[in-house]
Amino acid sequence: MSVSDHPAQEREQWIDTVCTGLVGQAAEPTVLDPAGIVPELGEPDMIRALLVARVAALISAGRSTADVVRLLADSGVLTGPGAEPERLSGLVGTVRWRLASSGIGDSARLLGCGLRAWSPEGTYRLLLELWSARRLRSVSRSRVKRDLMQLWDVRDPAWLETCLSRSPRPLNGYVNIWTTLETEQDDLVRTCATIALRGDAESNQALDRWMDLFPGDATKAQHLLTMGTDREYVVQALRFLRRRKATPDPNLRKILEIFKEHREGVARAVEGLSTLERHLLRDRTDEERFQDGCLAELLWWSYAPMTRSWSVGSDVAHGMWGPLPWWRIRVRGDAQVQAAAATLTEGTRLLGLSRDPSSPNRLELICRRPRSGSPGLRAHFKYDLTSPANACELLLIGRRGDICIDLVEASETEDDTHLGTLRVTASDELAQMLTEIASKALAELSSPSDVDADGQAFSALGELLRQEATGAARRGPWSADREVLVTMPAGAAGEVMLETADPPTPLARPRQSGASSKSESGFGFVYVQRNPAMPDMLKIGFSRRLSEDRADELFRTSVPFPFQVSYRALTMHAREVEQAVHRLLDAQRVAPDREFFRVSQAMAEVAIRFCQERVTGIGSWEPMPVVHRLRGGDRVVLPLKAGQRFVVTAHPSPMATSAKVRDIWQAHSDGDLLELHITHDPGMIRGLSDGDEGAEEDPLPHLNRDCSAPNGHLIGRERLVAGDRLSWFSGHAHVVFEIHDFCQVVYRTWSPRFDPETGRPLSLNDAAPPVGHAAAAGVQEVLALDAPRIWAPRNFDPAHGWVQAATRESEPADWLPQLRRPN
Repeated sequence: MSVSDHPAQEREQWIDTVCTGLVGQAAEPTVLDPAGIVPELGEPDMIRALLVARVAALISAGRSTADVVRLLADSGVLTGPGAEPERLSGLVGTVRWRLASSGIGDSARLLGCGLRAWSPEGTYRLLLELWSARRLRSVSRSRVKRDLMQLWDVRDPAWLETCLSRSPRPLNGYVNIWTTLETEQDDLVRTCATIALRGDAESNQALDRWMDLFPGDATKAQHLLTMGTDREYVVQALRFLRRRKATPDPNLRKILEIFKEHREGVARAVEGLSTLERHLLRDRTDEERFQDGCLAELLWWSYAPMTRSWSVGSDVAHGMWGPLPWWRIRVRGDAQVQAAAATLTEGTRLLGLSRDPSSPNRLELICRRPRSGSPGLRAHFKYDLTSPANACELLLIGRRGDICIDLVEASETEDDTHLGTLRVTASDELAQMLTEIASKALAELSSPSDVDADGQAFSALGELLRQEATGAARRGPWSADREVLVTMPAGAAGEVMLETADPPTPLARPRQSGASSKSESGFGFVYVQRNPAMPDMLKIGFSRRLSEDRADELFRTSVPFPFQVSYRALTMHAREVEQAVHRLLDAQRVAPDREFFRVSQAMAEVAIRFCQERVTGIGSWEPMPVVHRLRGGDRVVLPLKAGQRFVVTAHPSPMATSAKVRDIWQAHSDGDLLELHITHDPGMIRGLSDGDEGAEEDPLPHLNRDCSAPNGHLIGRERLVAGDRLSWFSGHAHVVFEIHDFCQVVYRTWSPRFDPETGRPLSLNDAAPPVGHAAAAGVQEVLALDAPRIWAPRNFDPAHGWVQAATRESEPADWLPQLRRPN
């Protein structure tokens, strides 16, 4: 068997390349001498690479050289001269210099192994997983767990479990599908299976597309390319055969069993891979490829000597240090220095965002420590999305999820004094929002078509970055002990403020996303309320009742004026959306145990819409092959993004052997909603396409009792019946709903788009063809599903005993029970 036939051997070569490359990039013969490593810990090359990766990860977290040396000396990994602080300082200095000047492992490509140059922590975690898997071969699980905690300082329970749960055994027994077919005794089965693997033009296009999207910086991860193409061959072969399942062939069942068994074998082998390997192997979108290309271009640019360090003439500076986002806050006077010292001890709240809709190309990121025993400290970092360097830096912050900030005491006569380094974390919600904002800005600055064949460089973006650096070079160097690449014009970076008015507030961190279950949330509202007694604050909360009912209840407390509802959003999981909004706006929160925020009305609304899409949008649902079955009483509200498609498929009769496409719908604006009301009563449902009387009327035009809160614009009302399947597509994401009763579909928008020729609003049925390859393949999979267990005709015939649709008038309270007045 050749090496290419067995990914396990290719993987070992890849691991050797990673370890050898890391050690070679930061060679310190005394410290990394294998003789100085505790022998029972495993292969010396792996331990040496782990040490280098750990140093890089600690540096990227803002740890000082003294801290890193102490952690290494106390770890118990090294013995003899290599554990001496002086020698360890040399290793840390070498890694620090490499990280800043050229990057550990050859800058952006990082050895061609798929490692992320902007995430040294990711490389360290990869090696910890690999080391743990090898260590588990010879010692007990409890011993490995103890070693991870004592030797490598792993404290996070989830990460400990990840390191202890990877077994390479499935990969060791894995061979590709072609080798499997060579052992097949039945010539006819082998021939037919080979034809299916070669597929047709559509199958070959899908395989070519997957290979194009494979990360270009992972050229030496050949085992992943082998497994990925093998998996794609089998998936496309199964699709090829399903499209021909009506063809009588006694060998088809056996061929399907071979492919399904092999697909399951691939899935088992993938589960034995590390987190990073599975990330590289998963399906990637064009947008992710575009982002990776932008980040690669940013890294090449940030390492260029001419762009090393520039002055902005301000007390805050943002920019790059090596491959990392690294900021600076300069404090002046005793009060600011005292607040800075407290910040280094106590930490900060989550990173914040402020954005004015009237200036869409400007935003501010906020670092804040609320007042405790000393004055609070708040720093605003301003970004211009028309600057390619600013947009790239925001994308990098979104992908990393944290930033290091140097706190320095300003001096008019001498060099600034470095007080220490903060590590400020962004919530998952903010990280995703920054990624989306930056991607959109970069797409406008540099078209994705500029990406080259291997997905690494954007010539237009690179030229814009170089032009910006040339202009910045004229502003002179920043005089400090750490270089930071700053790209804002002089005086425009931001400001530092003391907070002294608020009462002392203990620092508290909110729960990160994923901490609560959707089943705990329930259908309801996320609202924004104002109170004249607190004109600079907004209350953001949730209620399963009407927002006005909650406001009335709050007025019965000790506040002098009633609360006014200024915004409300109807959502499936109100509690979870509210918690996500609180995390996103954490830096603007007045107190950790109160729902009050110093934030603009516009920013509060943006945050709610964004979090609603994150919590209940297409990415929150299990994708195909899971089918979500909706029954009477269920209500689903789907927040949409422009361009997302829906395809309705149904069997024309209970005895039909295959389904057909009935309709194609499309969302036209970000923030639109598709509501699915499942009912046992077909008389309540109406469809515009079916010509039902009253189908153009909104069944729920307002979200409060006095009809002062309009529920958007109705631009689509349709009906689905039992047995219909509704497929939701966004890029490669594919979610399928199956209707088990009768369904009223309502499409509404708050920002209608208009047909350029007729001037009429675009409706749900205005779908621009074609649906795209990924959606077309997904539709074929849905059409190949077995018939649903329940079925009803689309047009009900009373002569056959069916109750007719659109025969009963309904009230808004039938669709939103909260509108009924409480007893």
